[in-house]
Amino acid sequence: MADVTFTHGPSWGFPTLPGEIRNIIYGYLLRDAPARIYIHSRTFRDDRHPRTKPIPYHGFVQSCRTVRYELRCHWLARLVVELTDVDRFVRDFLIRPYNMPATNFRVLWDPRRPLQVVIRKRSYYSDVHLLSLLRLRLQNPLRKPLIISATEPSQRQTSELLQNESAEWKRWIMSGAVCDIVLRNWKPGRPLEIVVKAGSEETWMSSFNCRPPRTWVKKMGLEGFNVQVREW
Repeated sequence: MADVTFTHGPSWGFPTLPGEIRNIIYGYLLRDAPARIYIHSRTFRDDRHPRTKPIPYHGFVQSCRTVRYELRCHWLARLVVELTDVDRFVRDFLIRPYNMPATNFRVLWDPRRPLQVVIRKRSYYSDVHLLSLLRLRLQNPLRKPLIISATEPSQRQTSELLQNESAEWKRWIMSGAVCDIVLRNWKPGRPLEIVVKAGSEETWMSSFNCRPPRTWVKKMGLEGFNVQVREW
């Protein structure tokens, strides 16, 4: 939570506010605020469907280190995240960036409390990016997310992915070959799309038709999914 005083010279006015006021503002930001959506700037092969990602409160979070640290404390205090926000949330708040020393990255997360991922009707038509959540689960096996949903088959699909115990699937998730894993909710059949780097290790990918062999799908433990694979 925010401290009552701010001891460093700020470059803008917000950090100079009393800690109690900053805490109130953080509370308003986190209360029922929708995620912002941006279109990825990279050009993809399928230009008809530009890739989008949710960035909850991203501009404000990046304003300065103090805001980032204090808002992280508020966010982790509740540990309830919309499914459409979970990818950015995990990467911004729970996984240390590769270029940041561990001593400079504090995750105030009680391991006895699960991360609750909420699925609502509004997420049905949104793409759901799951790679960060899947990696978080493998890196922290004792901190398993609790998937909450009143409706929607997304809850079942997401839970099955998080509980996939295939050794080959786990190896792939943690490797550098996979760039993204997406539930394409707006497409017919709601496919599970796996985005891989060009020149990855599987020989069948050289003839890309987006449909992996059944033997590969079975080896990955994904028999119940409409799996599609494409190159980055």
